[in-house]
Amino acid sequence: MVTRRLPSALGTTARAHADQSSESAASKESKRIRDPAVLLRIVRCKLEPLDIENAMYTRFMRKLGITGNLNSRTGMNPRIVANRSRSIVEKRLVDGKKEFVKTLRAEQKCHIARGELEEMKKDLVDLTEYFGATYEDYMALLEETKILTKEIESTRYLLDKKMSPLLREEYIQTGAYNAFVAFHRQYLQHLDTSLCTMQVQNVEFRSLCKKLMRSVNDRKSIGVVNPISFMELQLLCEGGLAEVQKLTKQCSRRKMFLRKCQRNLTTAQDQLDVVLRDQTRFEGEIKQRTNRNISVIAEICRTNHQVLPIRKDNKRIRLTKATHLVPGVEDHVNTILRDKALSVELAVAQRKLHLSKLAFDQHRKLWNRAQRMMH
Repeated sequence: MVTRRLPSALGTTARAHADQSSESAASKESKRIRDPAVLLRIVRCKLEPLDIENAMYTRFMRKLGITGNLNSRTGMNPRIVANRSRSIVEKRLVDGKKEFVKTLRAEQKCHIARGELEEMKKDLVDLTEYFGATYEDYMALLEETKILTKEIESTRYLLDKKMSPLLREEYIQTGAYNAFVAFHRQYLQHLDTSLCTMQVQNVEFRSLCKKLMRSVNDRKSIGVVNPISFMELQLLCEGGLAEVQKLTKQCSRRKMFLRKCQRNLTTAQDQLDVVLRDQTRFEGEIKQRTNRNISVIAEICRTNHQVLPIRKDNKRIRLTKATHLVPGVEDHVNTILRDKALSVELAVAQRKLHLSKLAFDQHRKLWNRAQRMMH
């Protein structure tokens, strides 16, 4: 008896586990469905086609000038009133009351959909023409940008060709002038030191001269003349006179040399002023070209921002046509291929614009480097 009851017990246990697992899965699914966010997504997915259809009917009603309640006959065309008599009448329970609701037939819906499709086709043609004109303007702006880029490159080449040798020469001359000025500054310091030494010696010589004059006066007053003392004084005065004449000649030579150096420095300063004036003129021309290039780039960016909404409208029209299952596959395919080709051309144009911006930044860095080298 025990051997017969074991299989049944095992089967019962397995069925119990299966029931529990199925109940748990069902409970999880029900909990997930009860989630407000999940329910909201489900309802939105279901109501999306109805929203599109209602929007289409609303545009159709607005186009025909239908106002007020649909059940009333005021503010409606006679053709619409006649069509309403052929529409479908349904009874619906609204707020606990029965009301008659009239809906459109399938033929009427198809007629409205055809009208909507024709309008969408017209809008698509207008947008395509507008996009073509915008694309042509964009290409014209790109051509102008290319011309400006070539002019800037030629100007930069001329600037490098003219300014680089001048900068190199000015750098060498500036180094030579700095060395020359440093040498003469040291020499002037040496002359100042010599002047101080001479002033000290002059004071000593004056004191010695006073002492000798007192000695001479003493000799005169006593009446004793010593020829040896006069010979020493004469030799000392002649030596001092020779030293003074030597110093006077050295000062004259140094003065002439300093005047010559001053003339050389004045000539170099005039040449440097000419180079600086040329540099200022080149800088003004480069600033003008740079401002013009910046304005063209801003115009291109603004045109690009204007093109993006047009592409979004084209995408929305394609999505609407795909949602309503509109016939005309060849036209749709041709439109998509043309849009892809235009997208590729737009990407190429954006790439060229990016490269022109990079070239402009590189040119600006080179110009800043040239300014730093000159300063």
